[in-house]
Amino acid sequence: MRGTASFVQRLPYMLLQADTCRQRAVEALRRAAQAKDLSTKSAFEDAADCWLLLAGQVEWINSRKSSIREEWISKSAVSRRLDPE
Repeated sequence: MRGTASFVQRLPYMLLQADTCRQRAVEALRRAAQAKDLSTKSAFEDAADCWLLLAGQVEWINSRKSSIREEWISKSAVSRRLDPE
């Protein structure tokens, strides 16, 4: 279960990554609202969309890592019960 502890310790950091992406999206939207010309406004809005997409991808990757790790831990626990050393 050594891998589980490190995963649990990293969990707040992984959640922080997605939150950071969302914060950057908000900042990009704020800058878009302040932009004087249309091309700059559009660029900041595109950047915000990309930050939000990235946040979703980070969360998806983290959920996949979590489910794969939980499956591995579950299989390891079953095999230890079936084959106690």
